[in-house]
Amino acid sequence: MGLFSNRPSRTRSGRIIEQMGTLALSILLGVIVWLIAINQEDPIVQGEYTNRIPVTVRGLAENLLPLQDLSDESVRVVVQAPQSSWDDLEVTDFTAYIDLSGLDADTHDVEVKVEVVDPKVDIQTITRPMMIMAVKMTISVEFPDGFWTITSGNYVRRRWAR
Repeated sequence: MGLFSNRPSRTRSGRIIEQMGTLALSILLGVIVWLIAINQEDPIVQGEYTNRIPVTVRGLAENLLPLQDLSDESVRVVVQAPQSSWDDLEVTDFTAYIDLSGLDADTHDVEVKVEVVDPKVDIQTITRPMMIMAVKMTISVEFPDGFWTITSGNYVRRRWAR
């Protein structure tokens, strides 16, 4: 009887299981090396996008009118993106909006939402995530010289070209 006679011999299934573990470890290490190489070639960058993104209104009912002029309203965003996507970003790639769907005539805190065309770009933060929006009910009446719009007791005249 030798020193190793009590040692069970490896079965074929035991050797296959050992090889599967080695194979899984090899694949995991390969994926890690691949991710490191990709990140070195096109690193992920996070920072504030320097251009201001104009805010628009969506979902406003026909009989409602926002009292604020949004033509000067804009937001800035912090984005995370691969360097190649970051270098190609334009202000037209972003859409900032407030959704007034389902709101009635009143003052509302409305969330500013920002969408981006490139799916590789991730919006991290919005500098002004909420806006206070006053919405009033309107009635428009057509007269020969144009339209009159009555907004909650205020008369606003709007002329339309014919």
